[in-house]
Amino acid sequence: MSIDPGAYIIQNVTHRNFAAQSAGTTVVAYTESRSRSITSVTSSGEADLNLRKVWSISRLNNDKYTIRNIETNEYAATSTFPAIEQSIITTQALRQWDIKETAVRGRYVICTNRAKSDLYWGLTDDELDTPITLRDSPNTPSNQWELTKVDLWVLLGHMRAKLVGLRHDYVELQNAYSELSKRENDKCVTM
Repeated sequence: MSIDPGAYIIQNVTHRNFAAQSAGTTVVAYTESRSRSITSVTSSGEADLNLRKVWSISRLNNDKYTIRNIETNEYAATSTFPAIEQSIITTQALRQWDIKETAVRGRYVICTNRAKSDLYWGLTDDELDTPITLRDSPNTPSNQWELTKVDLWVLLGHMRAKLVGLRHDYVELQNAYSELSKRENDKCVTM
């Protein structure tokens, strides 16, 4: 069964942690408090969505997929020569993955065959910030993932809210720059 293109939360079957973009360039285990759901509502009534755990999955013409983080716009990747226990990283360069449904409906393995044999995304334990690494067994539930589609309207609302914040920051920076330029011009005139 192929995956429909869209925004997804990727959750490990065994440990229940989410795949998330770290502050660096690795993909790590992440979770939130029970009081927050995939999309919580803030006190102001807005949807609260952590974009570091939301991934855009797109299908390529060769029936493989790209997995790109919504927050950073970077693609999940491996090194040129992937090996067992190597961390999943992110990069600006497009990388392709196979996503295959397991015998259990709704569970998937995410794999690369760049190493001449399939290697699968896996999670060794349930600790936060544990890197997601390449493993060699598709049958282990810790190497299997559930993909939950994110409501695009919620995602769009969150992105628009971020855009409003960025526009506000831009206006403040423009005003600060204008003020500094004016001070510099005033200094030059008085000299």
